[in-house]
Amino acid sequence: MNKNKIQKNFENTIERFNFHKIKLVMNALDWEWGTKEIPLISEMKEVVERLYESALDYLTSSQKSHTIQSGGFSVEIDGDNDSVTILFIAEEQCSLDYE
Repeated sequence: MNKNKIQKNFENTIERFNFHKIKLVMNALDWEWGTKEIPLISEMKEVVERLYESALDYLTSSQKSHTIQSGGFSVEIDGDNDSVTILFIAEEQCSLDYE
C-alpha cells in the first residue's frame, strides 16, 4: 500500500468524475441533502474529499481496503492495488431489507 500513489489516484479520479452529470441526476430526482436545496458541485466535491480522507484514515497494514458513503456518494480505497473508486448511488437494495 502506497499512500502517495493512492493520493495521486484520488486526485486523478475526482478530476475525471462527472459532477455535472450527478447534478443533472439530482435535479431530475429533486435530491436534497437534509433541509437544504440540491447541492452545488463545489459542495459535492467537498463531501467526496471528506469521504476520501475518512476512508484513508481507516487504512492500516492489516486493513488495506475501506469504503465509506454519504449523500449518495461512495468512496472506496483498495490499498492492495492503490486504487480509488468514486460512485454516486441513486438506488440500492439489499436482501436484508426483506427479512
